[in-house]
Amino acid sequence: VYGLNSVGVAIGPLLGALGVAGFAVAFALQGVLANVLAGVLIQIRRPFEVGHLVKLGDDLGRIYDVTLRTVVMTAVGGEQIIIPCSTVIEESIENWSANRYRRADLIVGVDYDADVDEAVAVLTEAIEGVDGALPDRDNKVVIDGFGGSSVDIRLLVWHDLEQVHFLDFRHRVARAAKYALDGAGIGIPFPIRTLDIPPGSPLERLADRAAADG
Repeated sequence: VYGLNSVGVAIGPLLGALGVAGFAVAFALQGVLANVLAGVLIQIRRPFEVGHLVKLGDDLGRIYDVTLRTVVMTAVGGEQIIIPCSTVIEESIENWSANRYRRADLIVGVDYDADVDEAVAVLTEAIEGVDGALPDRDNKVVIDGFGGSSVDIRLLVWHDLEQVHFLDFRHRVARAAKYALDGAGIGIPFPIRTLDIPPGSPLERLADRAAADG
């Protein structure tokens, strides 16, 4: 700057032009720079690795590649999804492969007329016999709530991801629950809707006419 000044070159306009140009370039590349910075953070933090089953936002799949700008994953349906690194950093990350053990969560509805204590006992015995279930973990069978046509019972069963796929294990739990309830004579009801017909209403007269016609 001193040398250019000494030979009569005006430094002020030059610096101003460089500042404006730098601002324009930075503004144009802010998306790219944000993705590169996010990619560096992902490489440092390593919240997942290639091959992990991960849920990024609303997308679930296996990580295929991680670059400085994008994360490439193969969705469970086979689609390839390319997500900018900045979006990955901003969204929640669920790594389904980071921990070896996973808990299947399934809700089964039983008739309101059923003995719920018996139903819980039957289902508890059923999940203990599921192939792949871990008996030393905190498996539970609990009454979860009251649905429109059933008492809802939640089954929480742990398994080893290295031994069985989580979807296969969920299938085994559901199958065991269905057969156990059938064997005990406990029904799983269809959805039921109750209609309240006011006395003297046209709908009541229509129902009476239908009943009279057989």
